[in-house]
Amino acid sequence: MCHALCVVVPDDSASFSQGVEVPLETDLQTLDTCGQSFVYPFYMRYEHTRVPPPQPPLPQPPSYVNYSLDGYTMGRIWSYRRSVAAAWGDGIQAGDISNQNWGPPPGNDYGYAYLLASLDATLQQRDSGQWCGGLNISSLAEAERTAYGWFTYFANVNGTLAPFMNLTRMDVVGTDHGLSKMPYVRDTRRSVGMNGFRLLYPDLASSPNTSSPTATHFPDTIAIGDYLYADMHHMATCEPFYPSYLGNASVKPFYIPYRALTNQDFTNLLVAGKTMAQRYGIINCNIAYQPELICGLCHRTQLSRQQCYPPSSDRMEHRPGCWRCRDIDEPETDHHFQLVR
Repeated sequence: MCHALCVVVPDDSASFSQGVEVPLETDLQTLDTCGQSFVYPFYMRYEHTRVPPPQPPLPQPPSYVNYSLDGYTMGRIWSYRRSVAAAWGDGIQAGDISNQNWGPPPGNDYGYAYLLASLDATLQQRDSGQWCGGLNISSLAEAERTAYGWFTYFANVNGTLAPFMNLTRMDVVGTDHGLSKMPYVRDTRRSVGMNGFRLLYPDLASSPNTSSPTATHFPDTIAIGDYLYADMHHMATCEPFYPSYLGNASVKPFYIPYRALTNQDFTNLLVAGKTMAQRYGIINCNIAYQPELICGLCHRTQLSRQQCYPPSSDRMEHRPGCWRCRDIDEPETDHHFQLVR
């Protein structure tokens, strides 16, 4: 799936955060079992001929999950992530294949327990020799049952279509069980960057120049990004505990600084994607290529990260021989990265 199951391995010597920061986004204190929901996607195909019921029978969903279309039509949900369309529009046509990744609940999104084990349980896994990736195994199992339940519910919404609805397996999703090989992960453990840096919501939503169409530009910018909003899928069991600052969701085209790819305790570690130094839930896309790029630039210039971006009292400074990302507002060039002279 587009979001790989990859988490920061807990280590006593590497600073990281897990869960949502409370009571303010600037705090390092977190609710370590309250984050975003996750999901096991699957693919459904509307066949030309009737299909027999799945064998063996699919697992029953958890008793506490109540499915519904929640005001949407079946065609709208079907076409939202339709992968193969026999015809244009929201209609369901024989030969269609639909990727089901729907939620928050009542779809197959699972928001009743966190993907990650608590910090105490994670360290116990590590120290006892019973390492399970720091994951909540029972939560994974419940999410699988929830996904199967959504297939059963959604396939039978329309009695006329139901006999033709098929859960694809090896032919499409590549598994015998019909669910994705990995869960769709929205947040994970996150690094604390050099000098304690973490990307915060204002970094993506505003700029010191209030008329700027983009968000905060960092002197050590190494990437640009954009999304419709800060897309957060809250867990149902944590709704009473989410802090009020999470109500802000709009973002501008934004910049990612080099510092977000670092860890304050290791000089030779670069992180990527959801594990980079950031507040809970503000960047859900994967930023996977910058560490390779930075390693290449460091090798080419024979400069370390400290030499390129030494700490100062209030800002990061460029040094001659180092590189920076071209500003969105600067003229186009053949290279997005420019040498600092």
